[in-house]
Amino acid sequence: MAAAFVASGDIVDEMDELDPYKAPSVLATRAADHPLIIYGVKECGDPEAIEYLAAELNTPLLDVLKLARILLPRLRDHEMTTVASSLGIEGVDIHLPERRPRHTGHLFSGLLDIIYTLNLDSLRSLARLSHGATSDFESLFVEAESYRIRNAFINTPKYDRSASWCIPSINVTGAGVIGDDDWLEDEDAPLDFQQLDTDEITSMFDPGGLFERTMDRYEH
Repeated sequence: MAAAFVASGDIVDEMDELDPYKAPSVLATRAADHPLIIYGVKECGDPEAIEYLAAELNTPLLDVLKLARILLPRLRDHEMTTVASSLGIEGVDIHLPERRPRHTGHLFSGLLDIIYTLNLDSLRSLARLSHGATSDFESLFVEAESYRIRNAFINTPKYDRSASWCIPSINVTGAGVIGDDDWLEDEDAPLDFQQLDTDEITSMFDPGGLFERTMDRYEH
């Protein structure tokens, strides 16, 4: 089993060929409060063991393969090498089993940066589709939506360190992948987020909007 634990775009721990049923006692202190990142839960050969490990560590389980299929639907396939190439991540040793955990963490960070470049409509749609699903992606999309709104009127993005595993590894301003790539209203605008219009501000408080979904997370 190849998996990684990440925080703030950095890999804080990784494991390869570790028995998932013995891992909780080994990793409990080293990987506490960090999500378990794996490339293909069903494809790993023992999904029940992976889910057991995440449950024992009380940490989110994030499938990078699923996330890549959501964010990069136009790729010819979603093998690690293909996804890495599309993200501009070099790794000639990506095929080596002992390097797979680290590359899994790097791919997750690259996909996380993409999430933070998507427009608000895309983020809201992804959050709604993820609500109630078996994955833990909803937190990613809600945090990204909240991030975009919080930083719409300031030049320097501010990160919420309490959700450090959800934040991008860089101050992202690149183009999003999902949709018609029309996320930027003015391509000559300075490298800060565009201001929200009144409809976007109002939609925050609509049923199912950002405010309601954020409160639901705290209540549960």
